[in-house]
Amino acid sequence: MPVLLKIPGDKRVFAAGLYWRHEDRKPSRKDLLAGSRGTDFWVVQRRTKSRSLQSGFTRPLLGSDFLLGAPKRLAQDKPYKGRVYSLAAAVADVIQEPWLGIFDLGNGLYWYIAVRDSYEILPDGDAVGDWDAVDALRRQHAAYGEPSTFRDGGLEEIASILRQGPKVQPLVDVRKNPVLAVAIWSGVVTATAVGGAVAWHIHETKVEQEKIAAQERRIAIERAIEARRAASAVLPWAAQPLPANFIRACTSALGKVSPSDLGWLLKSTQCRLVNGRVVLQNSWEIGPSATALEAPEGVLVDNGQKILSKEVLSSIAPSRDGNVLPEALAEREIYGLSQALSLKVRLLASQPRVPRSLPGAKSSPSKPPSRPWTYLAFSVSGDLSHWGNPRDWDIPGLRFSSLTFSPSKTGDIQIKALGNLYVLRANAAREPVRESKAQPKPSIQAHFSARK
Repeated sequence: MPVLLKIPGDKRVFAAGLYWRHEDRKPSRKDLLAGSRGTDFWVVQRRTKSRSLQSGFTRPLLGSDFLLGAPKRLAQDKPYKGRVYSLAAAVADVIQEPWLGIFDLGNGLYWYIAVRDSYEILPDGDAVGDWDAVDALRRQHAAYGEPSTFRDGGLEEIASILRQGPKVQPLVDVRKNPVLAVAIWSGVVTATAVGGAVAWHIHETKVEQEKIAAQERRIAIERAIEARRAASAVLPWAAQPLPANFIRACTSALGKVSPSDLGWLLKSTQCRLVNGRVVLQNSWEIGPSATALEAPEGVLVDNGQKILSKEVLSSIAPSRDGNVLPEALAEREIYGLSQALSLKVRLLASQPRVPRSLPGAKSSPSKPPSRPWTYLAFSVSGDLSHWGNPRDWDIPGLRFSSLTFSPSKTGDIQIKALGNLYVLRANAAREPVRESKAQPKPSIQAHFSARK
């Protein structure tokens, strides 16, 4: 869904959630109207660092589409009249492609961006939704191949990337504006204003720029290939910490968070793993006597009704454990443990990792997966008192990416864990596996008894 938002430290109003289309040449107004699909009349064009051209489309956004930083006087049912810039266009060129990012916007919503070859944003690679929606997009786009860079975080991380971004053009209503500017074309000099010598100089400059751009594309492709080779040389789960160590780090940090601060009430705490470090993000909601003048440190959202605070904690060592189980046995372990603990578990098979051509590119014959392993998306939720011993979760190949703690109406702490279960493919050659572990024994509840 498209939204309007302001990023702390940036005066511009951004739109996120556009649909993107590759252009072989600068499109006419008629072409853009045809691409609007009868509703998406707000359009922006961008020339990427690799000289590719894209058009982004969205419906006219209303005052009610503001997610963060809405002006005080704003008509909720009318199109927003101020300048609006594409958030994806402002950050896509900053990080070496191919890359993707998932950024927490608060209120249970995330912004997803997927940038592929030639720094082009995938057609549906600019989206806003809940975690399940953006994670489904991530798995769908995994078929294009592994990204060389993954970025995540919150509003502060987006602001940091924006500070490095290029100057971009605002969105315009293509029904009212017959000509759309492209950022890199903004300095064009008309032929009538220059003589033949200047025209020749422009031609020579263009040829030289094309040579430089071709060289940059070649270097970018070589870097992407090298990054993929380096990534494939390391088993991803061996580079991540064991579940027990991640759980202990999160629960230890959570034990230092007070349920209330200056009258603000703790709504949820999310513990994530970012580049080998534990990151804690607290979500506070305003209490009966609380004000924004006296509040926990963080970013005010939802018209001052909520605060998001972020803290980067100590690093956590990778497991360096490459053991995995055959898929059927791994599923039995997960389901058995969750049933024994009375927790709700969900496993979702990953999309085939067969690279596909980007839209508009020449198609290439698909190849069967070369790796003997794959992974299942994993989520488990329930009462923290049923969580068991941290060591019980050290199932071979299981890795957590986040743990979210939130109080229920009864005062009990609820937990939701997300991660991946790496397994040996069903048709791969059998490898030695570890024996199944004994039944779990509840013990984590003691870490939180003082907070109830």
